[in-house]
Amino acid sequence: MKRHNEVSLCAVVRGDGTGLEEWLQLVSPHVAEIFLFDAGCKRAPLKSAAAASDKVTVFRPPPPRQDEPLAFFRRAVSYPYVLLFNPDHRVLNSFWTELPGFIKLLESGKYDEIRLRTLDCSLTDIGEIEAACTSRESAEKVLTDKKKRESVLVRWEALKKPKRERKAFKAGAPVLKIPEQFGPTPKLAVSLLVHEAPDVVEDQIKNLQRFLNDPIIALHVNKRFLESGGFDAARFKNMPSVRINPEHIDTHWGGTGVPLAMVSNCKFLLEAAEFDYLILESSNDLYVRRGAADFVRRFDSGCQQIPLPFDKGDHTHAARRDRGLASLREKLGGAAAYASAHEGTFYRRELMEEMAPLLDLHMREDIRPMTRMGDPEGDYAKEEFYFPTAAAALSGSVGTPLIYRDFCTVPSLPLEVAKAVAEENWDSAPQNARGAFGVKRIARVLDDPVREFIRELR
Repeated sequence: MKRHNEVSLCAVVRGDGTGLEEWLQLVSPHVAEIFLFDAGCKRAPLKSAAAASDKVTVFRPPPPRQDEPLAFFRRAVSYPYVLLFNPDHRVLNSFWTELPGFIKLLESGKYDEIRLRTLDCSLTDIGEIEAACTSRESAEKVLTDKKKRESVLVRWEALKKPKRERKAFKAGAPVLKIPEQFGPTPKLAVSLLVHEAPDVVEDQIKNLQRFLNDPIIALHVNKRFLESGGFDAARFKNMPSVRINPEHIDTHWGGTGVPLAMVSNCKFLLEAAEFDYLILESSNDLYVRRGAADFVRRFDSGCQQIPLPFDKGDHTHAARRDRGLASLREKLGGAAAYASAHEGTFYRRELMEEMAPLLDLHMREDIRPMTRMGDPEGDYAKEEFYFPTAAAALSGSVGTPLIYRDFCTVPSLPLEVAKAVAEENWDSAPQNARGAFGVKRIARVLDDPVREFIRELR
Protein backbone atom coordinates (compact mmCIF):
# COMPACT_ATOMS: atom_id res chain seq x y z
CA MET A 1 0.00 0.00 0.00
CA LYS A 2 1.26 3.45 -0.84
CA ARG A 3 2.49 5.50 2.08
CA HIS A 4 0.07 8.39 1.48
CA ASN A 5 -2.88 5.99 1.81
CA GLU A 6 -1.88 4.96 5.32
CA VAL A 7 -3.85 7.86 6.74
CA SER A 8 -7.30 8.15 8.31
CA LEU A 9 -9.18 11.38 7.65
CA CYS A 10 -11.54 12.62 10.39
CA ALA A 11 -13.81 15.64 10.23
CA VAL A 12 -16.64 17.23 12.20
CA VAL A 13 -19.47 18.33 9.88
CA ARG A 14 -22.27 20.77 10.60
CA GLY A 15 -24.53 23.26 8.87
CA ASP A 16 -26.33 22.81 5.55
CA GLY A 17 -23.77 20.44 4.04
CA THR A 18 -22.98 22.76 1.14
CA GLY A 19 -19.96 21.50 -0.78
CA LEU A 20 -19.50 18.41 1.39
CA GLU A 21 -19.84 15.91 -1.44
CA GLU A 22 -17.46 17.92 -3.62
CA TRP A 23 -14.94 18.05 -0.75
CA LEU A 24 -15.12 14.27 -0.24
CA GLN A 25 -14.52 13.70 -3.93
CA LEU A 26 -11.33 15.75 -3.67
CA VAL A 27 -9.87 14.04 -0.59
CA SER A 28 -11.14 10.47 -0.95
CA PRO A 29 -8.50 9.26 -3.45
CA HIS A 30 -5.68 10.26 -1.11
CA VAL A 31 -6.63 8.59 2.18
CA ALA A 32 -7.45 5.07 3.29
CA GLU A 33 -10.60 5.83 5.28
CA ILE A 34 -12.83 8.78 6.14
CA PHE A 35 -14.83 9.31 9.33
CA LEU A 36 -17.39 12.11 9.68
CA PHE A 37 -18.82 13.19 13.03
CA ASP A 38 -22.31 14.67 12.55
CA ALA A 39 -22.49 17.75 14.78
CA GLY A 40 -25.73 19.01 13.24
CA CYS A 41 -25.38 18.64 9.48
CA LYS A 42 -28.48 18.44 7.30
CA ARG A 43 -29.31 14.78 6.72
CA ALA A 44 -29.91 14.79 2.95
CA PRO A 45 -26.56 16.29 1.85
CA LEU A 46 -24.70 14.26 4.48
CA LYS A 47 -26.33 11.03 3.32
CA SER A 48 -25.62 11.86 -0.31
CA ALA A 49 -22.00 12.74 0.46
CA ALA A 50 -21.45 9.57 2.47
CA ALA A 51 -22.81 7.48 -0.37
CA ALA A 52 -20.30 9.02 -2.78
CA SER A 53 -17.43 6.91 -1.42
CA ASP A 54 -17.22 3.50 0.21
CA LYS A 55 -14.43 4.88 2.40
CA VAL A 56 -16.85 7.08 4.37
CA THR A 57 -18.31 6.22 7.78
CA VAL A 58 -20.65 8.64 9.57
CA PHE A 59 -20.97 8.87 13.36
CA ARG A 60 -24.32 10.33 14.37
CA PRO A 61 -24.43 10.52 18.18
CA PRO A 62 -27.81 11.09 19.84
CA PRO A 63 -28.60 14.60 21.12
CA PRO A 64 -27.28 16.57 22.88
CA ARG A 65 -24.10 15.40 21.09
CA GLN A 66 -21.93 15.92 24.16
CA ASP A 67 -19.54 13.12 23.29
CA GLU A 68 -16.07 14.17 22.27
CA PRO A 69 -15.63 13.53 18.53
CA LEU A 70 -12.07 12.32 19.09
CA ALA A 71 -13.42 9.53 21.28
CA PHE A 72 -15.48 8.24 18.36
CA PHE A 73 -12.60 8.63 15.94
CA ARG A 74 -10.11 6.90 18.22
CA ARG A 75 -12.27 3.78 18.46
CA ALA A 76 -12.66 3.58 14.69
CA VAL A 77 -9.45 4.51 12.92
CA SER A 78 -7.09 1.86 11.65
CA TYR A 79 -3.93 3.92 11.19
CA PRO A 80 -1.57 5.74 13.58
CA TYR A 81 -1.58 8.93 11.50
CA VAL A 82 -4.75 10.93 11.28
CA LEU A 83 -5.70 13.96 9.24
CA LEU A 84 -8.03 16.10 11.37
CA PHE A 85 -9.59 18.22 8.67
CA ASN A 86 -11.93 21.18 8.63
CA PRO A 87 -14.33 20.49 5.70
CA ASP A 88 -14.43 24.20 4.91
CA HIS A 89 -10.73 24.12 4.07
CA ARG A 90 -8.82 23.22 0.94
CA VAL A 91 -5.14 22.43 0.64
CA LEU A 92 -2.69 22.91 -2.16
CA ASN A 93 -2.99 19.99 -4.58
CA SER A 94 0.70 19.21 -4.14
CA PHE A 95 0.04 18.60 -0.43
CA TRP A 96 -1.04 15.09 -1.29
CA THR A 97 2.29 14.33 -2.95
CA GLU A 98 4.12 15.82 0.05
CA LEU A 99 2.11 13.74 2.52
CA PRO A 100 4.63 10.83 2.70
CA GLY A 101 7.34 13.30 3.66
CA PHE A 102 5.13 14.75 6.38
CA ILE A 103 4.52 11.26 7.75
CA LYS A 104 8.27 10.63 7.88
CA LEU A 105 8.67 13.81 9.93
CA LEU A 106 6.12 12.46 12.41
CA GLU A 107 7.77 9.02 12.44
CA SER A 108 11.11 10.58 13.28
CA GLY A 109 9.69 11.82 16.56
CA LYS A 110 10.91 15.33 15.85
CA TYR A 111 7.35 16.58 15.50
CA ASP A 112 4.00 15.52 16.95
CA GLU A 113 1.80 17.23 14.39
CA ILE A 114 1.86 19.03 11.07
CA ARG A 115 -0.26 22.18 11.08
CA LEU A 116 -1.61 22.65 7.61
CA ARG A 117 -1.78 26.08 6.06
CA THR A 118 -5.08 25.95 4.25
CA LEU A 119 -7.26 28.10 2.06
CA ASP A 120 -11.03 28.16 1.94
CA CYS A 121 -11.84 27.34 -1.68
CA SER A 122 -15.48 28.38 -1.49
CA LEU A 123 -14.90 31.66 0.31
CA THR A 124 -11.65 33.00 -1.18
CA ASP A 125 -11.51 35.08 -4.32
CA ILE A 126 -9.67 33.32 -7.15
CA GLY A 127 -7.96 36.54 -8.22
CA GLU A 128 -6.40 36.88 -4.78
CA ILE A 129 -5.32 33.25 -4.82
CA GLU A 130 -3.60 33.76 -8.16
CA ALA A 131 -1.95 36.89 -6.80
CA ALA A 132 -0.64 34.83 -3.92
CA CYS A 133 1.48 32.88 -6.39
CA THR A 134 3.82 35.83 -6.68
CA SER A 135 5.11 36.00 -3.12
CA ARG A 136 4.88 34.43 0.29
CA GLU A 137 3.83 37.78 1.75
CA SER A 138 0.76 38.05 -0.49
CA ALA A 139 0.01 34.37 0.07
CA GLU A 140 -0.14 34.96 3.81
CA LYS A 141 -2.92 37.50 3.25
CA VAL A 142 -5.25 34.93 1.74
CA LEU A 143 -4.60 32.11 4.18
CA THR A 144 -7.52 30.90 6.23
CA ASP A 145 -8.39 33.14 9.17
CA LYS A 146 -6.46 32.11 12.27
CA LYS A 147 -9.71 32.15 14.24
CA LYS A 148 -10.91 29.11 12.33
CA ARG A 149 -10.26 25.60 13.53
CA GLU A 150 -6.96 24.41 12.08
CA SER A 151 -6.52 21.29 10.00
CA VAL A 152 -3.65 19.09 11.18
CA LEU A 153 -1.90 15.82 10.41
CA VAL A 154 -1.14 14.21 13.75
CA ARG A 155 0.05 11.06 15.49
CA TRP A 156 -2.76 9.70 17.67
CA GLU A 157 -0.38 9.20 20.58
CA ALA A 158 0.56 12.87 20.46
CA LEU A 159 -3.01 13.85 21.22
CA LYS A 160 -2.49 12.65 24.78
CA LYS A 161 -0.19 15.63 25.30
CA PRO A 162 -1.57 19.10 26.07
CA LYS A 163 -1.71 21.13 22.88
CA ARG A 164 0.86 23.64 24.10
CA GLU A 165 3.38 20.82 24.61
CA ARG A 166 3.03 19.29 21.17
CA LYS A 167 5.89 19.93 18.80
CA ALA A 168 4.34 21.31 15.64
CA PHE A 169 5.72 21.70 12.15
CA LYS A 170 3.98 24.43 10.16
CA ALA A 171 3.59 23.53 6.51
CA GLY A 172 4.59 26.31 4.13
CA ALA A 173 2.12 28.83 2.76
CA PRO A 174 0.31 27.14 -0.13
CA VAL A 175 -1.06 28.42 -3.39
CA LEU A 176 -4.39 26.79 -4.14
CA LYS A 177 -5.02 25.26 -7.53
CA ILE A 178 -8.72 25.05 -8.34
CA PRO A 179 -9.59 21.51 -9.51
CA GLU A 180 -9.90 21.37 -13.28
CA GLN A 181 -13.39 19.85 -13.19
CA PHE A 182 -14.75 23.16 -11.90
CA GLY A 183 -13.51 25.01 -14.96
CA PRO A 184 -12.63 28.73 -15.10
CA THR A 185 -14.09 31.24 -12.69
CA PRO A 186 -17.63 32.01 -13.91
CA LYS A 187 -18.52 35.42 -15.27
CA LEU A 188 -21.28 37.07 -13.25
CA ALA A 189 -24.07 39.42 -14.27
CA VAL A 190 -26.15 41.46 -11.83
CA SER A 191 -29.71 42.69 -12.17
CA LEU A 192 -30.31 45.84 -10.14
CA LEU A 193 -33.53 47.87 -9.90
CA VAL A 194 -33.05 51.54 -9.00
CA HIS A 195 -35.62 54.15 -8.04
CA GLU A 196 -33.78 56.85 -6.07
CA ALA A 197 -30.45 58.23 -4.81
CA PRO A 198 -28.07 58.22 -7.83
CA ASP A 199 -25.01 58.69 -5.60
CA VAL A 200 -25.92 55.55 -3.66
CA VAL A 201 -26.48 53.67 -6.92
CA GLU A 202 -22.95 54.57 -8.00
CA ASP A 203 -21.63 53.51 -4.60
CA GLN A 204 -23.33 50.13 -5.00
CA ILE A 205 -21.99 49.66 -8.53
CA LYS A 206 -18.44 50.22 -7.24
CA ASN A 207 -19.12 47.71 -4.46
CA LEU A 208 -20.30 45.09 -6.96
CA GLN A 209 -17.32 45.69 -9.22
CA ARG A 210 -14.90 45.29 -6.32
CA PHE A 211 -16.34 42.18 -4.69
CA LEU A 212 -17.75 40.31 -7.71
CA ASN A 213 -14.75 40.64 -10.03
CA ASP A 214 -16.20 43.30 -12.34
CA PRO A 215 -19.56 41.78 -13.22
CA ILE A 216 -21.88 43.00 -15.96
CA ILE A 217 -24.50 45.17 -14.24
CA ALA A 218 -27.92 45.88 -15.75
CA LEU A 219 -29.83 48.81 -14.30
CA HIS A 220 -33.60 48.93 -14.55
CA VAL A 221 -34.64 52.53 -13.85
CA ASN A 222 -38.05 53.14 -12.31
CA LYS A 223 -40.33 54.95 -14.78
CA ARG A 224 -41.32 57.71 -12.36
CA PHE A 225 -37.69 58.21 -11.26
CA LEU A 226 -36.63 58.63 -14.87
CA GLU A 227 -39.49 60.99 -15.78
CA SER A 228 -38.81 63.15 -12.72
CA GLY A 229 -35.32 63.88 -14.02
CA GLY A 230 -33.66 62.26 -11.02
CA PHE A 231 -31.66 59.75 -13.09
CA ASP A 232 -28.77 60.93 -15.28
CA ALA A 233 -28.32 58.14 -17.83
CA ALA A 234 -25.08 59.61 -19.21
CA ARG A 235 -23.45 59.36 -15.79
CA PHE A 236 -23.91 55.59 -15.68
CA LYS A 237 -23.48 54.76 -19.37
CA ASN A 238 -19.83 55.76 -19.05
CA MET A 239 -19.20 53.34 -16.20
CA PRO A 240 -17.49 50.12 -17.36
CA SER A 241 -19.64 46.99 -17.59
CA VAL A 242 -22.84 48.90 -16.80
CA ARG A 243 -25.86 48.48 -19.09
CA ILE A 244 -29.13 50.44 -18.83
CA ASN A 245 -32.30 48.56 -19.66
CA PRO A 246 -34.30 50.56 -22.23
CA GLU A 247 -37.58 49.39 -20.69
CA HIS A 248 -38.81 51.41 -17.70
CA ILE A 249 -41.60 49.99 -15.54
CA ASP A 250 -43.33 51.76 -12.66
CA THR A 251 -42.19 49.82 -9.59
CA HIS A 252 -43.19 49.82 -5.94
CA TRP A 253 -42.70 47.22 -3.25
CA GLY A 254 -45.38 44.55 -3.18
CA GLY A 255 -46.70 45.28 -6.67
CA THR A 256 -46.35 43.31 -9.89
CA GLY A 257 -44.15 46.09 -11.32
CA VAL A 258 -41.13 44.90 -9.31
CA PRO A 259 -41.14 41.25 -10.47
CA LEU A 260 -41.94 42.29 -14.05
CA ALA A 261 -39.01 44.72 -13.95
CA MET A 262 -36.78 41.92 -12.65
CA VAL A 263 -37.81 39.65 -15.50
CA SER A 264 -37.33 42.51 -17.96
CA ASN A 265 -33.80 43.02 -16.66
CA CYS A 266 -33.05 39.30 -16.88
CA LYS A 267 -34.24 39.17 -20.49
CA PHE A 268 -32.25 42.30 -21.28
CA LEU A 269 -29.08 40.75 -19.88
CA LEU A 270 -29.64 37.50 -21.78
CA GLU A 271 -29.84 39.50 -25.01
CA ALA A 272 -27.12 42.07 -24.32
CA ALA A 273 -24.30 40.25 -22.51
CA GLU A 274 -22.29 37.08 -22.18
CA PHE A 275 -22.19 35.65 -18.66
CA ASP A 276 -22.40 32.37 -16.75
CA TYR A 277 -24.57 33.28 -13.74
CA LEU A 278 -27.13 36.00 -13.10
CA ILE A 279 -27.60 37.48 -9.62
CA LEU A 280 -30.64 39.46 -8.44
CA GLU A 281 -29.81 42.36 -6.15
CA SER A 282 -31.67 45.04 -4.25
CA SER A 283 -30.60 48.67 -4.07
CA ASN A 284 -30.00 48.52 -0.32
CA ASP A 285 -27.64 45.57 -0.05
CA LEU A 286 -23.84 45.47 -0.34
CA TYR A 287 -21.13 42.82 -0.49
CA VAL A 288 -18.56 42.59 2.29
CA ARG A 289 -16.32 39.73 1.20
CA ARG A 290 -15.12 37.99 -1.94
CA GLY A 291 -15.59 34.48 -3.27
CA ALA A 292 -19.15 34.53 -4.57
CA ALA A 293 -18.15 33.41 -8.07
CA ASP A 294 -16.55 30.25 -6.77
CA PHE A 295 -19.52 29.54 -4.56
CA VAL A 296 -22.17 29.81 -7.27
CA ARG A 297 -20.26 27.53 -9.66
CA ARG A 298 -21.35 24.57 -7.52
CA PHE A 299 -25.05 25.04 -8.22
CA ASP A 300 -27.64 25.65 -10.91
CA SER A 301 -29.32 28.24 -8.71
CA GLY A 302 -29.28 29.70 -5.21
CA CYS A 303 -32.54 30.46 -3.36
CA GLN A 304 -34.14 29.83 -0.06
CA GLN A 305 -36.60 26.94 -0.29
CA ILE A 306 -39.39 27.74 2.14
CA PRO A 307 -42.29 25.51 1.09
CA LEU A 308 -45.95 26.46 0.99
CA PRO A 309 -47.97 26.29 3.12
CA PHE A 310 -46.14 28.40 5.68
CA ASP A 311 -46.97 31.49 7.68
CA LYS A 312 -45.81 34.63 5.91
CA GLY A 313 -48.88 36.64 6.75
CA ASP A 314 -50.99 38.16 4.00
CA HIS A 315 -48.41 37.37 1.33
CA THR A 316 -48.99 33.66 1.84
CA HIS A 317 -52.74 34.03 1.40
CA ALA A 318 -52.23 36.16 -1.70
CA ALA A 319 -49.85 33.59 -3.18
CA ARG A 320 -52.38 30.81 -2.64
CA ARG A 321 -55.02 32.81 -4.54
CA ASP A 322 -52.67 33.76 -7.38
CA ARG A 323 -53.92 32.09 -10.56
CA GLY A 324 -50.66 32.88 -12.32
CA LEU A 325 -48.58 31.06 -9.70
CA ALA A 326 -50.95 28.10 -9.89
CA SER A 327 -50.65 27.92 -13.68
CA LEU A 328 -46.84 28.23 -13.45
CA ARG A 329 -46.77 25.27 -11.09
CA GLU A 330 -49.03 23.32 -13.44
CA LYS A 331 -46.75 24.17 -16.38
CA LEU A 332 -43.83 22.83 -14.35
CA GLY A 333 -45.54 19.49 -13.88
CA GLY A 334 -47.35 20.18 -10.63
CA ALA A 335 -44.27 21.66 -8.96
CA ALA A 336 -44.31 22.58 -5.28
CA ALA A 337 -44.39 26.29 -4.43
CA TYR A 338 -41.51 27.87 -2.55
CA ALA A 339 -40.67 31.30 -1.20
CA SER A 340 -37.34 33.11 -0.91
CA ALA A 341 -36.04 36.60 -0.39
CA HIS A 342 -34.72 37.60 -3.81
CA GLU A 343 -31.58 39.47 -2.72
CA GLY A 344 -28.48 37.56 -3.68
CA THR A 345 -30.33 34.74 -5.41
CA PHE A 346 -28.48 33.44 -8.45
CA TYR A 347 -29.23 31.41 -11.56
CA ARG A 348 -27.13 29.68 -14.18
CA ARG A 349 -27.56 31.38 -17.56
CA GLU A 350 -29.12 28.31 -19.20
CA LEU A 351 -31.60 28.07 -16.33
CA MET A 352 -32.59 31.73 -16.61
CA GLU A 353 -33.09 31.32 -20.36
CA GLU A 354 -35.71 28.74 -19.51
CA MET A 355 -37.20 30.61 -16.55
CA ALA A 356 -37.56 34.15 -17.91
CA PRO A 357 -40.28 33.55 -20.55
CA LEU A 358 -42.25 31.38 -18.12
CA LEU A 359 -42.12 34.01 -15.39
CA ASP A 360 -43.01 36.82 -17.77
CA LEU A 361 -46.04 34.92 -19.03
CA HIS A 362 -47.50 33.69 -15.75
CA MET A 363 -46.83 36.81 -13.65
CA ARG A 364 -49.20 38.73 -15.92
CA GLU A 365 -52.10 36.31 -15.51
CA ASP A 366 -53.39 37.62 -12.19
CA ILE A 367 -52.46 41.28 -11.71
CA ARG A 368 -54.45 42.85 -8.89
CA PRO A 369 -54.58 46.40 -7.57
CA MET A 370 -52.40 47.14 -4.54
CA THR A 371 -54.96 48.30 -1.99
CA ARG A 372 -52.54 48.24 0.95
CA MET A 373 -49.24 46.56 1.78
CA GLY A 374 -49.71 42.80 1.85
CA ASP A 375 -53.47 42.87 1.29
CA PRO A 376 -54.46 39.22 0.59
CA GLU A 377 -57.06 40.47 -1.88
CA GLY A 378 -54.57 42.77 -3.59
CA ASP A 379 -51.13 42.35 -5.09
CA TYR A 380 -48.09 41.01 -3.25
CA ALA A 381 -44.32 40.43 -3.59
CA LYS A 382 -44.58 37.92 -6.43
CA GLU A 383 -40.83 37.85 -6.99
CA GLU A 384 -40.43 36.08 -3.65
CA PHE A 385 -42.57 33.16 -4.87
CA TYR A 386 -42.26 32.87 -8.66
CA PHE A 387 -38.46 32.83 -8.93
CA PRO A 388 -37.79 30.21 -6.21
CA THR A 389 -40.69 28.02 -7.37
CA ALA A 390 -39.40 27.89 -10.94
CA ALA A 391 -35.77 27.49 -9.84
CA ALA A 392 -36.57 24.57 -7.53
CA ALA A 393 -38.46 22.77 -10.30
CA LEU A 394 -35.85 23.32 -13.02
CA SER A 395 -32.56 23.12 -11.07
CA GLY A 396 -30.49 20.04 -10.52
CA SER A 397 -28.82 21.65 -7.50
CA VAL A 398 -29.87 24.61 -5.36
CA GLY A 399 -27.56 26.59 -3.09
CA THR A 400 -28.24 29.41 -0.65
CA PRO A 401 -28.53 33.14 -1.52
CA LEU A 402 -25.37 35.24 -1.38
CA ILE A 403 -26.93 38.01 0.75
CA TYR A 404 -27.92 37.93 4.41
CA ARG A 405 -31.17 39.83 4.71
CA ASP A 406 -32.06 41.61 7.95
CA PHE A 407 -35.87 41.87 7.85
CA CYS A 408 -36.40 43.95 10.95
CA THR A 409 -33.80 46.70 11.28
CA VAL A 410 -34.50 50.05 9.61
CA PRO A 411 -32.78 51.93 8.09
CA SER A 412 -29.60 49.78 8.46
CA LEU A 413 -28.71 46.46 9.99
CA PRO A 414 -26.40 46.57 13.04
CA LEU A 415 -22.80 47.43 12.20
CA GLU A 416 -21.55 44.46 14.23
CA VAL A 417 -23.44 42.07 11.91
CA ALA A 418 -21.78 43.56 8.82
CA LYS A 419 -18.39 43.26 10.54
CA ALA A 420 -19.01 39.64 11.56
CA VAL A 421 -19.87 38.63 7.99
CA ALA A 422 -16.96 40.61 6.53
CA GLU A 423 -14.52 38.95 8.95
CA GLU A 424 -16.17 35.51 8.62
CA ASN A 425 -16.66 35.55 12.37
CA TRP A 426 -19.62 33.19 12.16
CA ASP A 427 -19.88 32.67 15.92
CA SER A 428 -20.87 36.35 16.21
CA ALA A 429 -23.13 36.43 13.15
CA PRO A 430 -26.84 35.55 13.07
CA GLN A 431 -27.44 31.89 12.32
CA ASN A 432 -28.79 32.46 8.82
CA ALA A 433 -25.97 34.90 7.99
CA ARG A 434 -23.30 32.20 8.12
CA GLY A 435 -21.62 31.78 4.77
CA ALA A 436 -23.14 34.98 3.33
CA PHE A 437 -21.08 37.25 1.10
CA GLY A 438 -23.11 40.42 1.55
CA VAL A 439 -25.69 42.06 3.79
CA LYS A 440 -28.98 43.92 3.64
CA ARG A 441 -30.57 46.30 4.87
CA ILE A 442 -28.38 49.40 4.41
CA ALA A 443 -29.75 52.95 4.36
CA ARG A 444 -29.63 54.64 0.95
CA VAL A 445 -27.47 57.53 2.18
CA LEU A 446 -23.73 57.81 1.61
CA ASP A 447 -22.85 58.72 5.20
CA ASP A 448 -24.65 55.76 6.76
CA PRO A 449 -22.14 54.15 9.23
CA VAL A 450 -22.61 50.64 7.82
CA ARG A 451 -22.17 51.86 4.26
CA GLU A 452 -19.05 53.81 5.24
CA PHE A 453 -17.58 50.73 6.96
CA ILE A 454 -18.17 48.59 3.87
CA ARG A 455 -16.74 51.25 1.57
CA GLU A 456 -13.43 51.04 3.46
CA LEU A 457 -13.16 47.25 3.28
CA ARG A 458 -10.24 45.86 1.30
